[in-house]
Amino acid sequence: MTTILSESRAGVLHVTLNRPHRLNALDQELIGALGNALALAASDRDVKVVLLRGEGRSFCAGGDINAHAEALGAAPAEKRRRVLGAMDELSRVLLAIITLPKPVIAVAHGPVAGAGVGLMAAADIVLAADDATFTLAQASLGLPPDGAASFVLPRVVGLRRALTWSLTGMRVSAQDALASGLVSQLHAGSELLPAAEAAATALARGVPRAQAHAKRLMWQSLDRGAFEQIGAEATAVADCFDDPEFLARVAAYLDARKGSAS
Repeated sequence: MTTILSESRAGVLHVTLNRPHRLNALDQELIGALGNALALAASDRDVKVVLLRGEGRSFCAGGDINAHAEALGAAPAEKRRRVLGAMDELSRVLLAIITLPKPVIAVAHGPVAGAGVGLMAAADIVLAADDATFTLAQASLGLPPDGAASFVLPRVVGLRRALTWSLTGMRVSAQDALASGLVSQLHAGSELLPAAEAAATALARGVPRAQAHAKRLMWQSLDRGAFEQIGAEATAVADCFDDPEFLARVAAYLDARKGSAS
């Protein structure tokens, strides 16, 4: 079975996690295939937006414990080598989402758990089913959060919530996820994918250079002071003033203003 389904339509790269029998739990094959899809998105100028979702009953149930079963019995040094290797692969995929100079929309449904929460939260916009649940399930196994959760969640939902969720492993409802800022919108199950596709199509009509700057500025603001960040904004705006698409849109706007005034 192909672990990632990928299809480009009208500027949107549809990327689907395709291990439904395992609730799209992350193993090395899926992580590698997802990394390849993101690399395609980065290099293909026709791709404007990435829409990331999961096949079956869940967006992603986290890491696949079965995939690590063999490593559990290995000698300590070998066990550590395997775990660090697997975590490095996952880290590179998560950083690829965060640094991709194109919008990424995640579509979350069902029970989203463990590294699946981090994978979802690394996206720029998250649409979720109104009956989805979110759990940092690592706590129940005796593990700290992974999947970029310790980086993204304190910045998205606040340190107090992130600590509570990661220490207790409590199940977070879709409504609480929306209130906390973990997700952007909620939709009924049958309306979720159409809403996500409509959002992706709208973003694909945007200006790529401006979107790339906006995404980079927002992420970099988390580690910058005010003076540095405002200076970066000015540099980004100046760069966009040379963008042919910006110039064409401004010309069209001015022409429309002239027409309405006459």
